[in-house]
Amino acid sequence: MLRVNSLEEFTKALDTVKRTAEELYQNTTVILEKFITDPRHIEVQVFGDSFGNHVHFYERDCSVQRRH
Repeated sequence: MLRVNSLEEFTKALDTVKRTAEELYQNTTVILEKFITDPRHIEVQVFGDSFGNHVHFYERDCSVQRRH
């Protein structure tokens, strides 16, 4: 897994991860993901019963809890 910060770095990084994947897994499949610099962890609690009733308790920002 490599973080790439510019388009100029991309080709070299792609070659590197493909070569590594081939050596380790005999597979050059690469998955690209966007790097999120300031992520938030949001949770929503949802409850339901066997009668089709559902209720949610809004969202909770868990990022604050994890950092402090």
